[in-house]
Parts: sequence; C-alpha cells; structure tokens
Amino acid sequence: FYRLSVPLLAIPFIAFKLRKQIEEPSALEVMNSDPRPPVLYLRAFFQEVEPFTTVSDDEIGHYQDTWHNQFLPNNVTLEVYLSSAFSEHIGPFIALGNPEDFFPPEGAARLYSEDADWKEEFMKLGKESAAIVMELSSSENLEWELDTIFQNNWQQKLFIITKPEPKMRSFLYIFMNAFMSLAKGTPKLNWSKFRSQLRNSGFSLDIEKPKNGAIISFDLFGKGFLYGDNLKDPIDFIGPIKQSLKLKGN
Repeated sequence: FYRLSVPLLAIPFIAFKLRKQIEEPSALEVMNSDPRPPVLYLRAFFQEVEPFTTVSDDEIGHYQDTWHNQFLPNNVTLEVYLSSAFSEHIGPFIALGNPEDFFPPEGAARLYSEDADWKEEFMKLGKESAAIVMELSSSENLEWELDTIFQNNWQQKLFIITKPEPKMRSFLYIFMNAFMSLAKGTPKLNWSKFRSQLRNSGFSLDIEKPKNGAIISFDLFGKGFLYGDNLKDPIDFIGPIKQSLKLKGN
C-alpha cells in the first residue's frame, strides 16, 4: 500500500507544476508588456536542470513553487534564482527556448523558433537586450553566440556569473548532486577551457579562477575584469550589474 500511495500522492503536485509551466508567459508576451530592454540569458541546454545554488529551507518558497523538485527541493537553477530580481530591477529576463522542450522551464521567459531561424532570433535579442548573462558553460551553439557578441560589439553587455556558496550544506545534497550529474552524463565544466573558449571568440580574460559568487564584466575592447565576488543573494548580483550598465551608458 505504501509503495502505491506515495506515487499517487505526488500526482496533484506534479499536475500543479505542469499547469504552472504551461501558463508561463512567452518572451514575446513579456517584452510586449514591459517596454524596458530585456536581459538575455545564455546557457547550454543541459544546464537548465543543473543547480546554481542550494538555498535554505526558509528561502525555498521565495524562488519557486514548493513542489519543484521532490527529491532535492533546495536546489535552485540560475534562472529561477535570479529571474525575479533581473525582471524587477533591470528588464524582463528572457532566453531562447530549447526546441525539445515539452513545457517551458521555470525562470526566464522563452522564445521558441525553428532550428533554421534561431541565429536570426539571437541577433534580434542580442541587439535589443540591456544585458546578456551566463554562467560557466560550453556548447557549439554557445561558441557561436559568443563569437556573435564580440563581432557585434556587444561585449559590454556580457556578464559572467559564478555560483555562490551554497546556503545549505549537507552530505546528502553533495552526494546526490554529484550522483545525478554522473548519471545524466553532465559535461564537466572547466574554467581554463571556458576561458580559452572566450579568448577564441576575441575576448581577453586574465582572471585565473574567480571565486564563488563573482561577476565578470567586459570593457569596450572585450577585456574582462572582476566586478564583484563572494555575492550571495539575488540582489547582491543585480546591484553590480546595474551599476556597470549605468557606467557603460547601457
């Protein structure tokens, strides 16, 4: 009876989550209702389910519905952690959608396009955006996006964010996060390789390895510099980015 009752009890919560995702507004709807330039989120698609940080039990309700993750509910992705703060203080938080999505993930509002059109859509969003944000990431499409950012002189819009220190540490979460990454075959992301990728796109980045909770910004010539570290809460990340954009005249 126990084995049967647990899955049955989960059905209402799964249905609630699916309904919430279905009702999420698209990027076009969000941009049409908000005149401010958007904040464009870049990532490899596998990172859409990878934790950006682990929040405390008291905080989890601030970032997502209670039933987001039945097994590791304190895990929060970058877009879930930061989307509300970006949308409130800078502009609507948007991203190009994975064409394989059955439902849009929580966080950034998605713009879905045909495979043949996504580069054109990226060009439009990159030009219109106030800021372009990403964490340590790697994919062929992302390499093209970084090349395009540099070639179009959008480098001052680009901000790289590193993961903050987890607010909740437990052996269970450390073990399960490592196990899930291994089971899914999640690529291991290496700062040295990521820095080489940026250099191949034309950026100059001499930072050996940033600390947790860091922001890296770029000047007009694509030279990267540290714009803050040891940041923890969402608003801690938004403040330096907003200040940098103001100084750059964006």
